[in-house]
Amino acid sequence: MADVVTDDLLDHFIVTATWDDLADTLVDRYAGVASRVVLYYGAAMFDRNPRDYERLGEVARDIVRR
Repeated sequence: MADVVTDDLLDHFIVTATWDDLADTLVDRYAGVASRVVLYYGAAMFDRNPRDYERLGEVARDIVRR
């Protein structure tokens, strides 16, 4: 599957960013298009790595402050 689905193709469906750039990337991609974004697998992420889940909260707070 990785031979068929390139990173360029995948980027049409997912957001790829570093933690430091995630808020800016989400705002740039969805401003004027979506009023909210949803994390579908938040519970699984929390189970796997609670710190990453906390970081998503930081990203969300950064976006709300804008």
